[in-house]
Amino acid sequence: MIASERPLWTPEIKLGVFPPVAAILLPRIIGEKRARELIMLGDMIDAAEALRLGLVNHVVPAAELEPKLLSVLVKLRDLSASALAMTRAALDLGAQNSFQSVLAEVENLYLHELMKTEDAHEGVRSLWRSESRSGDISSMIEEFSSGLAAHQCGKVLPLRVRPFPSQMGKITPHQHKTEA
Repeated sequence: MIASERPLWTPEIKLGVFPPVAAILLPRIIGEKRARELIMLGDMIDAAEALRLGLVNHVVPAAELEPKLLSVLVKLRDLSASALAMTRAALDLGAQNSFQSVLAEVENLYLHELMKTEDAHEGVRSLWRSESRSGDISSMIEEFSSGLAAHQCGKVLPLRVRPFPSQMGKITPHQHKTEA
């Protein structure tokens, strides 16, 4: 679910790095050719295109985002919590088998090879310089991460508060807490 005014993007390539989780998930969701284009060019897409590609399920005006979210949550609340938890676990198992094995390799490439390059260091320095000039670091990070959320354990966590998935503990279907 996304506000119609909100773009999605993966700008990491413009900072000399790449989005590890998106590099694995985007090809599975939108197809390899389109995923390569989005990730390698760092282009923005609007909410309508995100819906067309299957990256989001609903696009609504920003003023209607919370009511729409609440309507979905009400539908879920009326269903069996244990059935939902087990269904989510079954869906996650189907998706995680190859995801988990590939994720360790991608994280290694990102952390131990890419992050040693001068391009990656310059990209990070550039990001921090632009944040300090703007004076509004939190809004810049929020804007930067708006298109960089990843689906983790049945919930979406913003990039700025999410560790690499392999660094997260295993979450069972009975744990329903979200990170703050």
